[in-house]
Amino acid sequence: MIYADRIEKEGVRATADEGLTGSYPVELRGDAAKFVAFRSRRIGNDPASYAAIYRMLAGLEMSDDFTRIACPTLVVSGTLDRGRPPADGERVARAIRNAKFKTLETSHFMAVQTPEPVAAAIIGFLAEIGY
Repeated sequence: MIYADRIEKEGVRATADEGLTGSYPVELRGDAAKFVAFRSRRIGNDPASYAAIYRMLAGLEMSDDFTRIACPTLVVSGTLDRGRPPADGERVARAIRNAKFKTLETSHFMAVQTPEPVAAAIIGFLAEIGY
């Protein structure tokens, strides 16, 4: 049974911890309240809706679109993201003309897990390109 089917059949709560193992690793759970709030939001999702979004993302193919991006682009990957590791982000950055690639010690939900270094990376990139 694929993961989306399990979400629909068993519910988001039954699959949440398994899914968060790779996307919200233990190394980033130092702020227990932040993790509990994130997990709570996740398990509050409607299973059918969550499964539909998961299927859409799992089947999303944007490789051909990357070559058409002409604006300054920053691609950021988390060194702790087991579902979408830095090698994936680096491939995306190579496909985008003049993109800058950066890794941060974070994971899949970086804006929640480590907002300060994410913001610093974005602000630094904008400064580099003159914004």
